[in-house]
Amino acid sequence: GDGTDESAIDRFLNPRFEYLHDPYLMNGMHDAVTRLAQAVYEGETVTIFGDYDVDGTSSTALLVSTLSALGVPTEWRIPNRETDGYGLSDRGVELVQETSGKLVITVDCGVTSIDQIAVLTGIGRDVIVLDHHETADRLPDAVAVLDPKRRDCAYPFDGLAAVGVTFKLVQALEDVLGITPGTLTLPALDLVALGTAADIVPIVDENRVLMRAGLRRLSQNPRVGLAALINVAKIGRRGITTSGIVFGLAPRINAAGRMGSASTAVRLLLASDDAEAFPLAQQLADANRIRQTEDRATLEAAVAEAEEQVNHGARALVLADASWHPGVVGIVAA
Repeated sequence: GDGTDESAIDRFLNPRFEYLHDPYLMNGMHDAVTRLAQAVYEGETVTIFGDYDVDGTSSTALLVSTLSALGVPTEWRIPNRETDGYGLSDRGVELVQETSGKLVITVDCGVTSIDQIAVLTGIGRDVIVLDHHETADRLPDAVAVLDPKRRDCAYPFDGLAAVGVTFKLVQALEDVLGITPGTLTLPALDLVALGTAADIVPIVDENRVLMRAGLRRLSQNPRVGLAALINVAKIGRRGITTSGIVFGLAPRINAAGRMGSASTAVRLLLASDDAEAFPLAQQLADANRIRQTEDRATLEAAVAEAEEQVNHGARALVLADASWHPGVVGIVAA
């Protein structure tokens, strides 16, 4: 209705699983899940290529852990912000080529990588794209492109983060494999909350259902790596809210991609015990402290330079310095 009828209010205040949309309403879902199920049945290696931010790393970890639980071998790659660039670039194609998966799934990227996906398809890889970014006029020629922002996609909600799109694929996979609903999706919810909150997507509609269930999972039964990060970040169980993720967990996971390698974040999210998880969580906390120091130093230098230029009558500012860390210039510019 107009958003004020009682059922709409109830949906908003009491998000429940039955309010999740049918995953098959997403254009491409049938083709995507059929191909993924084939990989599961045949035990073939699947390559996952994810972006280096929190949404990308949590989506990557979600797919790797889900497929591992099904006994499917996986290899994953996350590009390095400084050396590989953003998304599935030409360098990204090289990273994928290092892996043996005939099936390649790109998460949180790929919807505009038309040429790169053509290269992968040309060398015999099957590509599934899971993305939530705006699309170009053409879509990549892939086995399937799942993106609720596709112009030809009738999915009722276009506000999912990439980790939400990934969750929908896992939901459909449970259905196709005929396993009890919840077997794969419930353990994934902590990652869904992490990526959804961190990506600052609107917490309405399906995202409310996912966030509510995900925050519960995160506070009651988080995976080992997230438990370690919650501990290191000193958030405490009561701090596990959407803003607790945005200001407590997300910056530490993002710091991996900004200051070093986002692969550390994925390794933390996939850690199988405390002995593995704690050093990685500590590494991310340290990286975040370094980032904060770099932020402050760069901001102070940039402000001083800006004031200098303004005093000389500059009407537009271009600030640059070779010593500024590429991982923080965007934060400082903002």
